[in-house]
Amino acid sequence: MMQKVTSFSLCFFLLVWVFYFYFSSVHSNLV
Repeated sequence: MMQKVTSFSLCFFLLVWVFYFYFSSVHSNLV
């Protein structure tokens, strides 16, 4: 159970990181 939670947390963190970089790049292109 704990392993699953850790895996999910890591996946979520990675997703947020990718979204942050994507948004940052889009924002840079707009400005």
